[in-house]
Amino acid sequence: SYVPELGAEINSFSEAKAATLFATYKRNGTWQTPTLVVMRNAAFYQDPDYARTTFTNPGRLRYVPYALKAMWNVGIHFAPKMSQQDAATNRAYFAWELRVVGEMQKAGVGILAGTDTPNPFVYPGYGLHDELALLVQAGLTPMEALQAATRNPAQYLGPLDGGGTIEIGKVADLDLLDADPLLDIHNTQRLNSVVLGGRLIARPALDALLDKAASNRWRANPAALTLINLVLHMMRKVLLIALAVLLAASYGIYTLVRRRRASR
Repeated sequence: SYVPELGAEINSFSEAKAATLFATYKRNGTWQTPTLVVMRNAAFYQDPDYARTTFTNPGRLRYVPYALKAMWNVGIHFAPKMSQQDAATNRAYFAWELRVVGEMQKAGVGILAGTDTPNPFVYPGYGLHDELALLVQAGLTPMEALQAATRNPAQYLGPLDGGGTIEIGKVADLDLLDADPLLDIHNTQRLNSVVLGGRLIARPALDALLDKAASNRWRANPAALTLINLVLHMMRKVLLIALAVLLAASYGIYTLVRRRRASR
């Protein structure tokens, strides 16, 4: 039966058709990057509690370049206001998306952890940890979620000869944690140190890098520049269209005036 508050996509969902599609994905080697963190932001952006922890999180915003932060705030400010029913539909839709991702994992579809940064309030770095937690919420085990960010991307990009797993002879870039992420996926955020390019970067050095990032927020940021260039490109298009309309209207008025004068 059709339930209006769930939305047409959810009501029309067919488990049999989905299973057929997932089998095709698996057979063809089609991978899926759900970017659940983006979907969650879209579903809950009007929720005051969620906004306090995500959109105004000082612990994360302190590292975001000012230009990018400003664009995020503009996006939230001009986002359309939803009714309570629409907000409930969005939350139901997000829960449905989680379910679909879990079903794809069970069907053997390859899952990749991605975030689509710099979408609004998808924080670089933090966003991946959020995505891992959401993948577990969707039904993946912590190990499967970790593989979605490590082994699976290496397998998707090519042979697993050089990376993706911890083995002798492979690239040895590692995160060293203070707690087991297999017991709780949120433990990926309990970072003790990093091995990068054969060099150990301990926690104090990592904190110093974070402080440096926080102090350089006025500097040009590639993500922010990309968004700014996109906005400028769109503005140029709008201005060109407006100019073309203005010229066409001016020519029309000029032609009309000439005809009226000629008819006198």
